[in-house]
Amino acid sequence: ASAKRCLRVYRPKERTGQVERVASGEAAAGGACEVVCKGLFSKGSDVTRFLGLEVGTPSGARGTLAGAFGKSGKVRVRLSGAPVAVGDPVTIAIRKYVFDPDKRTVQQG
Repeated sequence: ASAKRCLRVYRPKERTGQVERVASGEAAAGGACEVVCKGLFSKGSDVTRFLGLEVGTPSGARGTLAGAFGKSGKVRVRLSGAPVAVGDPVTIAIRKYVFDPDKRTVQQG
């Protein structure tokens, strides 16, 4: 069993949600903004494992997961670098290690 722990076998995973609203900032101009995203997590999920992970949009905006927004699975995301609109997809690329006893989530890339 200890030999399996030494193996760093992972499964690439991707979570995808969408921007529900722009909370603050200059989203239309491509400046720094904070948005509320839905669909990344289910209702009642523990988001703390994912805090600080990098997220991105197809338009090129990059940012980090800032925290939970209510208890319905929505999250706050700080983005910058490109214009963001309501309905834009947001993705998190992560690695899930198969033989990790702690079940940690590690940023891919």
